[in-house]
Amino acid sequence: NEGKAFYINTKGKIPFPTDYDWLRSFENGYAIVSKNNKYGFINKNGKEIAAPKYKDLRNFKEGAAAVAIDDNTWGFINEQGKEFTKMDYSGVGHFFNGVCIVRIKNNNGLINFKGEEIIPVQYDLLNHIDGNIYVVRKNKRYSVIDKTGKILLADKYNTIKDFKDDMAAVMDTGKVGFINIAGKELVPVIYDSYADFNEGLGLVVLNKKLGFVNKKGAFVTKLVYATYGAPAD
Repeated sequence: NEGKAFYINTKGKIPFPTDYDWLRSFENGYAIVSKNNKYGFINKNGKEIAAPKYKDLRNFKEGAAAVAIDDNTWGFINEQGKEFTKMDYSGVGHFFNGVCIVRIKNNNGLINFKGEEIIPVQYDLLNHIDGNIYVVRKNKRYSVIDKTGKILLADKYNTIKDFKDDMAAVMDTGKVGFINIAGKELVPVIYDSYADFNEGLGLVVLNKKLGFVNKKGAFVTKLVYATYGAPAD
């Protein structure tokens, strides 16, 4: 049709007719198409998977594509074009290992491929750490949760620092310890200060004396030193 976009194959032929104003390249077997400033999807045979009715959308990841009917009304469709989540999220991530972070206003949660909210949308912070582990925050308290919604550490800290060398400093009531990337507290929260883990060792300070601990939480030096430094070149 005049004024319409179309594809050509490697033989210079038009493989299937189209009736769209705009086309994007195929990615993961699907292409975004546009008509009357709305967006949808077709597959490589030209079959319309999702009619151009969405204000915005993103490419498929793990068999799911984020779509928005209007501002702040995001949800997901599957590869058959069926909406399988609520369509009222103000923001969404993309599916990774079968789950996805979603947001309503300032609250975050986690959904699975059934559209179920396995971590309720109630946390002002939700970060994926590693594998199945997430750090969440609510009412200024941090917890560690796995992707099934199981709480590994509940409301235990007022701060969880970034993970370094697969260990993170955690703080509460002015004291510090460490958790590992599985969410287990291996160094108790009893120390006055710390330095991040590096090459398998972390530093802790208690009563102005310092020592080094390993990733099992065991001391590899006595807690007696007043200072430390890197070896001279």
